Amino acid sequence: MNNRNNKSLLVVFTNSFIFYVNDKTMFSKRFLLGFSLSGFQSEMGLSDADENSDWWKWVHDKNNVRTGIVSGDMPEEGVAYWDLYETYNKVARDLGANAFRLGIEWTRLFPRATNDIKVDVVEENRDIKNINVTDETLNSMDKVVNAKAVEHYRKIFKNVKDNNMYLIINAYHWPLPIELHDPILSRESGLSYEKNGWLNHKTVVEFTKYAAYVA
Repeated sequence: MNNRNNKSLLVVFTNSFIFYVNDKTMFSKRFLLGFSLSGFQSEMGLSDADENSDWWKWVHDKNNVRTGIVSGDMPEEGVAYWDLYETYNKVARDLGANAFRLGIEWTRLFPRATNDIKVDVVEENRDIKNINVTDETLNSMDKVVNAKAVEHYRKIFKNVKDNNMYLIINAYHWPLPIELHDPILSRESGLSYEKNGWLNHKTVVEFTKYAAYVA
């Protein structure tokens, strides 16, 4: 990718640090080496379990656990980044990281459906051509967003930057609101169930609203 000065910038992420990034390495100071976290996999563990996503239902399904489709490792037993982010960010900085890609959880910001907030959708031959998200739309979403979660994410962002790491925000890392995708009922119905995730245009519309709000 290119930066503003049109000079190449290589970004590498790893979940395991095997060497330090400092002035003595072969890499230039502009080389970014950091870590990446998925909110669902890393945020929980102490407080504020997020039970509103399709992945929560999927990993807790007893049949999935019994047959080995999922490991049986539960997110509520995770590393608690939501609570311990200051400690983890300092460890990452001390290891030499200078970049961090953070995933935002859709269902933390909007634990309840936002489908009552209407937008104009243009379809052609059953394909979505345009979704018009207006300032009025965003103002309406601002009234139903989990304000505490927004403020907490901002604290995390600030702490990442205070630790001199380049922040990259990932707005979506697979979990969908359970109102849009019920993975168990979708499986049992042969994907004909109404809440079938990305197979339904409703998910596209709702994600567009969510992404516009995050932006």
